[in-house]
Amino acid sequence: MPKFYEPDIREGTEKYFIEGENYRHISRSLRMKTGDNLTLTDGKGKDFEAEILTINESCVEVNILKCQSGETEASVRLHLYQGVPKSDKMELIIQKFTELGGYSITPTKTDFTVSDISGKEDKKVARWQKIALEGAMQSKRSFIPIIKSPEKFKDAIQNAPGAKLLLYEGGGIPIKELIKGCEDISVFVGPEGGFSEKEVNFAKEKGARIVTLGKRILRTETAPLAAAAIIMYETGNME
Repeated sequence: MPKFYEPDIREGTEKYFIEGENYRHISRSLRMKTGDNLTLTDGKGKDFEAEILTINESCVEVNILKCQSGETEASVRLHLYQGVPKSDKMELIIQKFTELGGYSITPTKTDFTVSDISGKEDKKVARWQKIALEGAMQSKRSFIPIIKSPEKFKDAIQNAPGAKLLLYEGGGIPIKELIKGCEDISVFVGPEGGFSEKEVNFAKEKGARIVTLGKRILRTETAPLAAAAIIMYETGNME
């Protein structure tokens, strides 16, 4: 069943009018008809099963049949603090992290960050949020991951919720040993140059645990996805 993001829909709604891009996709691309069913989501975890009543020149009117919590969301809130990488790697990370069930992504400025997005932060975040939305709709999620404003590493490590896991090529504890019973898990991944020794020590002081993904060195765009897949598997969210 097709699924569409409609942020204005609310629980208790009986009739709803779909306009704009979703209207065009339903009426022109999919050529849906009166009586067809579709799903709307508010992007915050609620799904609305609906039946098309009418399709006119500017909108689609639907009857809301039922509202329920989305069944595609993970039982843990997984937060990624990603050292801003070069080129368009961040877009790939956001897309795939969203598909894997991630909750939020914070671009993080580290000692070894080369990519400078100063003066372009608002534009970048808007672009990245759009990619998260597209990834969520492709994977039929009910929650749109939050792309936060960039933070400095020291601020991020102190503000991160739940278990704080820092991926480090210098070795550490396997992820599966640190996530049992966690509701929030914050994963820190360095940019192309990884984390500095000063950052690793600071993270330890603030309660972060240093974790490993094995003996191989993974690229900055590979490491967060490997970590997310491990966490989702170990918490039963890939069954």
